[in-house]
Amino acid sequence: MDVFDRELIERVACSAHMSTAVVESLDEKARTSLEEWVLELMDSEHLWADDYLHHLFKVIGVIARHGRAVIVGRGAPFVLPPGPRLAVRLIAPEADRVRRTMATRGMGDNEAHIWVRRTEAERIAFIRRYFGADATDPKHYDLTINTGHLGVTATTEAIAAAARTQVEEARARTGTA
Repeated sequence: MDVFDRELIERVACSAHMSTAVVESLDEKARTSLEEWVLELMDSEHLWADDYLHHLFKVIGVIARHGRAVIVGRGAPFVLPPGPRLAVRLIAPEADRVRRTMATRGMGDNEAHIWVRRTEAERIAFIRRYFGADATDPKHYDLTINTGHLGVTATTEAIAAAARTQVEEARARTGTA
């Protein structure tokens, strides 16, 4: 399977004919209309939030049509209709997320705590702003897994089992082998 995380930003930028820096300024970050208006005045290469969302939908839709892909974040469960897709939310205790952030980003404890909380708040605000939904509500996901309790191996196995079951059920419904 192909994994799309940072690559989504690059594909949205290409679709919108913008630099990745411009797209990153909107990606999973909440911005007010006033901020957007000021940025438009200051920067001729500006991407309005609605335009960003249009290109994001377009790119996620193309990836989904090709199938066999993992789309990380960016509201994919809210973009793609229910059906032959598996929406997974991974959660973990804050202490685990802070430790991982310290290890992967080379941050100290305090800096990592701030980064984890800010990033989570930005992601929640992104979903609320663009999709009018609560990103933490489990009803938006087919599967929610606490990686702090299960660990990487069990999490991977659970997701793979759910995906296999979903594919088998879809094949049974359509009568394909």
